[in-house]
Amino acid sequence: MGRWQYDERGEGRLEFLGRTDDQIKLRGFRIEPAEVEAHFTRRPDIAQAAVLLREDNPGDQRLVAYLVPSDDAGTGTGTGAGLDPAELRAYAAAHLPVYLVPSALVVLDTLPLTPNGKLDRRALPAPDTYTTATARAPRTPREEALCRIFAEVLGAEHEPGIDESFFDLGGHSLLAMRLVGAVRAELGEGVGVRDVFEAPTVAALAERLGGALPATALPPLVRTEPRPARIPLSNAQARLWFLNRMEETERASYNIPVVLRLAEAVDADALQVALDDVVARHETQ
Repeated sequence: MGRWQYDERGEGRLEFLGRTDDQIKLRGFRIEPAEVEAHFTRRPDIAQAAVLLREDNPGDQRLVAYLVPSDDAGTGTGTGAGLDPAELRAYAAAHLPVYLVPSALVVLDTLPLTPNGKLDRRALPAPDTYTTATARAPRTPREEALCRIFAEVLGAEHEPGIDESFFDLGGHSLLAMRLVGAVRAELGEGVGVRDVFEAPTVAALAERLGGALPATALPPLVRTEPRPARIPLSNAQARLWFLNRMEETERASYNIPVVLRLAEAVDADALQVALDDVVARHETQ
């Protein structure tokens, strides 16, 4: 939904002034903040929630959730007593797609409001970088490797302690994917993005890796049914065939021509044999 107005120059055109809803786009995904807010406020220990996109550092966009605890959140002293951001992030990761899980959770006593009673987004504080006065050092070679990988993926100058959260240090879903790739490549152990959200510290992730299936030992893909003499079309191939039949004339609408300029002399017979071998292997191995 958007706001429009007639062109002031009198040319009869409409000008787009902006969206009337709060939909945002983050790393290619369209996100409705109200959907994430409703997910949190369904919990009895959360009274209010506000989710928005922040860019406190140029080029570093992050989805941030601001939460106000209810009376059911427990008693204690200090802002947000009774709510555990790490537990809330794991809860969100278990129920929401990865791209909807906030990178940072900020617990407040109340949400700031404008004189008109609306949410004052400018008054919401930036999430603090997680720091500990006595950061625990890695205890095992696996934790040492994970601390180094955390620092490399986050672009940090110093390696984090084993209790520091990947997301409190500036991580988000895209960096979590890079972290998963780095762990698989360097440690040869299987781990998923959801594992990072549910176990975001080096200590927790190291424990989870202990029982994970090594990436180098993933079970091979095997054929479960006999191969038919005539291979059926995939859904995408069937759609293209249908569209082709609907056209009045024969056209190569979906062919993609490729021209390669070869700098050296080419053995045409060898090239033909190589291409034939690729075609023979396609859909048969």
